[in-house]
Amino acid sequence: MIHVDLHCDTLGTHLLQVFSGLYLLQQQGSISLSIKAGLPLTLARPNRQFLAMRVRPHKNSREFATFLFDLQDSPVPGLAEAISQVDFYVKRSLEPSTLAGLDAQQARKIIPFGLNYQILSFPWLFFLRLAFSEFLSRPYNPLGKKHRFHVQNLKDIFDALLLKKKNNLLSHIELDSAPSAADNGSVMFQCRLWEPAGIAEKNRDDANLVNQSRIQLIRSLKAELGEKFWGGLQNTAYAREVAPDLIATLPSARREYLAQVRQASIVVSSTGLLQSNGWKLGEYVALGKCVVSEPIYTQLPGDFSAGKNYLPYESAEQCISVVGALRGDKNAVMQVEAANNLYTRAYLAPDKLMANILQLIDRTGGN
Repeated sequence: MIHVDLHCDTLGTHLLQVFSGLYLLQQQGSISLSIKAGLPLTLARPNRQFLAMRVRPHKNSREFATFLFDLQDSPVPGLAEAISQVDFYVKRSLEPSTLAGLDAQQARKIIPFGLNYQILSFPWLFFLRLAFSEFLSRPYNPLGKKHRFHVQNLKDIFDALLLKKKNNLLSHIELDSAPSAADNGSVMFQCRLWEPAGIAEKNRDDANLVNQSRIQLIRSLKAELGEKFWGGLQNTAYAREVAPDLIATLPSARREYLAQVRQASIVVSSTGLLQSNGWKLGEYVALGKCVVSEPIYTQLPGDFSAGKNYLPYESAEQCISVVGALRGDKNAVMQVEAANNLYTRAYLAPDKLMANILQLIDRTGGN
C-alpha cells in the first residue's frame, strides 16, 4: 500500500482539495498517511499555496518520490529553484510559459494539478493535526495583521467542522452533480470585479482587462436574455462605483450561490487573473453543468477539451451566439453535462485527483 508523508507547513485555501483527497484515500484503505513538519523545499515559498509530500511504495520503504504542489494562480513556477530537488512539480495554471527557461529534464517533472476549487472533506481531528503541524513548522502571531486573512480561513474551517456551521465550505458530497436543468433556458454568470487597490501593481493592467471583459459580457447577456439571465456583479463598493446597473440580486454567499447554479441550464465562465482558471470552473464541472467559457489555456489531466466539456467563446458577441444555439438544443446541453459528470468521476473528485497524482510514483521507483 502506498504511504504518503504529508509535510504540512501551510493550510492555504487552494490546498483543501489536496487534504480532502488524501483523507478520503486513507479512509478508503487505498493509502496510509502521516502528517509531518514542513520540508526545507518550501521555505522560500512566496505565499501559502505550496505543499510538499513524500510518497513511498509502502510505509517501511526507504525509497520515496518527492512531490511539490504549486497551486498559486500564476503560470510561473513559484519555487523554480526546487524543481531540480523533486521528482514531480505539480502545477496549477500549467501553461506553455511555465516551461520557459527549463531544460528537458526539469520540464518532464512538471505535471498538471487540474481544476482547483475549494472543498472540505475531512473531519475536525484531521484539521487539528494539519493546523498543529503548520504552526510547529512555521510559528506565527495569529493576532498580527499580516495573518488576519489566514486566521479567518482557519476559523471558517473550525466552524464548519467542529461547530457544524453551514458556511461557505462544502464537502464533495454537497458538490455532487446536479440534476439536468437543460430545458429551463436560464443562463447564469455571476462574478466579482478585481479592485485595483488590492492587486499587485504588476498585475493591475491584467485585472483591468478582466474587469472590463466581465462588465461587457454581463451587460450583453442581460440585454439579450432579460429575465432568463441570472447573475451579475457581486455587490462590492468598487462594482457599485463602476457598474451599478449590473449588481446581482441573487445570493453571493457561496452555499446559496451554488444552490442557484444547480438550477441553471447553462453556466458561463471567464478567465481569471493571468489567464488562470477560477474556482468557478471547477465548481461548474463538479456539478455536471453545461459550461460556456473563454478558451482554457491551462493544461489539465485527462481529455478535457473545447467542444466536449465546454463551449468556447472569445468575445461577448460570440458568447451570445453560443448561448443562443445551446438554448435551442437540449441534447447538446445534456451532452456537455454528461461529459463533465464523467470527467469529475475520473479526474476531478478529490480522491480521484490525488489517486491519479500518486500513481506517478510508478514512473520513478522511488529515490
